Amino acid sequence: TKLLSPIVQTQMPLGAASAIAFDTITNVVALAGNFAGGNGLVFVDVSPPLSPALIRSIPVHPTHVQIVNGVVCVIVQGAVDAFDESSGALLGSVSVSNPIALGHENTTLYVVDGTTLRAMNVSLHGLVLLGSVQVPFALQSVAVGSGIAYLGSGEANGGYATVNVSDAAHMTLID
Repeated sequence: TKLLSPIVQTQMPLGAASAIAFDTITNVVALAGNFAGGNGLVFVDVSPPLSPALIRSIPVHPTHVQIVNGVVCVIVQGAVDAFDESSGALLGSVSVSNPIALGHENTTLYVVDGTTLRAMNVSLHGLVLLGSVQVPFALQSVAVGSGIAYLGSGEANGGYATVNVSDAAHMTLID
């Protein structure tokens, strides 16, 4: 492949996806967006890359999506919902006042909520809140790696904060 001139090999006419996540183990893509049948969460099998197949569609209104060990986690109207990737069954829901973005590392999901970063354990039994930490400004985004969460500011002056998340129950803001 040519990095600077990619070639479209296949497409699925689903509609406008606002968020996407890919499970490298099962080759399933989860898409959140506005599709032909309305807003929804769509699961697509891309194991045959040239002939992707629609697995299922769930009539929810997600804005963000992450796949964590076979669990599809989405932000839906003031909550984080978890769906079993293989069956589509709702595994659980955690109410969050203003969820804005999701990130994950291993089996921990991180939720940006206003000025709060929340950590949740993800399993086929659902979501369990582990801990939270406040930061001094409104948040917009999160990326997590090597036990550190990088939190993008949602304020006009920009910037970011870092949080030690190596112990998700006792996260600490890094100065």
